[in-house]
Amino acid sequence: MTSNQLRRGVGIQAKMLAIILPLIAAPMLILAGVGFYTANREAANSNTRYLAQREADLRSLAENPGIRSYFNNAKYGLVEEAEIARQELQMSLARFIERSNSGGQIYSQARYLDHQGLEVAKAADSKVPNAATDVAVETFFDRVKTLKPDQTYLSPDAPLRVFAIPVHQRREGQPPAFMGAVALDFAYSLSEFQRTTSVILRTFAFSTAFGMGVALLLTVLRVRQFTNPIRRLADAANRIAGGERAIRVANDSHDEIGQLAGAFNGMAARLEADEDAIKRKIAETRTLYEVAQEISAQVHLEPTLKLIVERARHLLEAEVGLLALREGSADSFAVKAVSGSPGELAATLHVKTGEGLIGQVAASSQAVIVDDYLEEYPDSPFRQVIRESGLRSAVAVPLKVRDALTGVLLVTSPTRAKFNDADRELLSALADHASIAIENARLLEQARQHAEQLEARVEERTRELQEANRRIEQTSRHKSEFLANMSHELRTPLNAIIGFSEVLSDGILGDLQPKHQEYVQDIHSSGQHLLSLINDILDLSKVEAGRMELDVAKFDVGAAINNAITLVRERAARHGVKLNITVDEHLAPFAGDERKFKQILLNLLSNAVKFTRHNGDVSVSASATVDGIQVAVSDSGIGISPENQQAIFEAFHQVSTGG
Repeated sequence: MTSNQLRRGVGIQAKMLAIILPLIAAPMLILAGVGFYTANREAANSNTRYLAQREADLRSLAENPGIRSYFNNAKYGLVEEAEIARQELQMSLARFIERSNSGGQIYSQARYLDHQGLEVAKAADSKVPNAATDVAVETFFDRVKTLKPDQTYLSPDAPLRVFAIPVHQRREGQPPAFMGAVALDFAYSLSEFQRTTSVILRTFAFSTAFGMGVALLLTVLRVRQFTNPIRRLADAANRIAGGERAIRVANDSHDEIGQLAGAFNGMAARLEADEDAIKRKIAETRTLYEVAQEISAQVHLEPTLKLIVERARHLLEAEVGLLALREGSADSFAVKAVSGSPGELAATLHVKTGEGLIGQVAASSQAVIVDDYLEEYPDSPFRQVIRESGLRSAVAVPLKVRDALTGVLLVTSPTRAKFNDADRELLSALADHASIAIENARLLEQARQHAEQLEARVEERTRELQEANRRIEQTSRHKSEFLANMSHELRTPLNAIIGFSEVLSDGILGDLQPKHQEYVQDIHSSGQHLLSLINDILDLSKVEAGRMELDVAKFDVGAAINNAITLVRERAARHGVKLNITVDEHLAPFAGDERKFKQILLNLLSNAVKFTRHNGDVSVSASATVDGIQVAVSDSGIGISPENQQAIFEAFHQVSTGG
């Protein structure tokens, strides 16, 4: 044996060991892991059950009625009754310690702590100490006070741990009252649990290592028996890869290696045939791709259908090709394209689902190969047509678009049993491309039809819009005429009212009493404000254009506020609403549109008076800020609900009067 062979043999052994050893080691490791996990989990469950028992004892002590009796008596100063309840509670804790520790030392002490952290009752090792200790400064009591009812506190892992639970007195309609806490100090064998886990881990580690060592030894011995046969197979494989198709591997073994040798021998015999088949498949695939590209390039339906049947017939070297499409949503199919010479009747067939070959494909949505149509379809209604056309064998495949059957593609030949499974697969592949091309052609035709309809509709809508524009222009003229007339009709009497109020105010017709003079000034101010509102309302061209110009000038904010108050004072008096004004006397003149300012303020004041109940208050304040002046209007009315506070700033939006 040469050095190359030795190195190659070692390589085979190493590879086999690399495959086999994980298969042996993995189950052993898994079993070891499962065993360790199970034992460890059982130890953890035992620890969990131990803590659960301690918690159950703690909750049982917390339900002692003596706690509530002591708390209530102490709360109301009943000293003697509280002392009796405390002694009973302490004796109950002592009995609990004695009973629990009868089988072994578990609890070192049990305590009831009042709401201030003072040990009211305490028992330890069957004894009842007299001295009370204040534990309010201990960490666990601070934690217990923050717990909700039924929650518990457990101190960190240690040989001696504390389990505590708060005690609350439930009160109807009020939060529970904290009466104190019950605490249990118990022994916790953490080191024993850790020692048990360590022993389990070492035991399973040793068992696993020993088992894996024995398995490794046996595996190496067995692998050596397979080295020579595998090496011979490797040499044979290299020679086959080098082109020696006639190579054979001699092996009289009947195991898997012998079967592998037989497979090698068969592989060499089939390789030449497979190469020829692959070359033929490549040629068919290339041809199919070219045909698919040619079909996909078509944009009209009829040329697309014609091209599909011609290419299908030439691709399978058939005599006749037919393509039948579903007629609308009915269960019938009509031949839409023909290639070859099937006869006049065959080219005009209408087939229902289930009838003949086309009907069978339509019913099953599966490709079908027919070796002899006259023998396989003796009851077909198209038997006479097929006999006259001289057709015998055929292959038909469904045309599908999004899993919906749209048609059937069929090629036929006068030769019996001409087509095989490879022909069926080739025609099915062509059918997939054909289905997409047919659907695209249909969609393009529909798009053209929709475009024509849309164009007609656009022309119709254009005429309608022109007529609507004409009507809008006419309406706009009527509106302008109406606004002009209304402007004149409103301003004329309003100017007369303002003029008469000025005459009366100037005393031309005689002096007025102070109260009358005040009313006349109110009439004049209201008339001026109403005239400005009419000017704003009638200036629709600015509103429609989204533009409202401001007349900016400096004005006295206090005077503007007093003017607005004057306009709502009478209404407030009728509603019994008190008006309060607070204006900073150091306010400087403000630059803005005084008319708009008064209009906004008047709207706010009107709403405030409107929605304020009798004997309510409406207040107006003005003060200087860093950025300018702040004016606020407040009232004791129903206010505006939070969900409507942002909506009131939207254009033409009004909230309900409910708040």
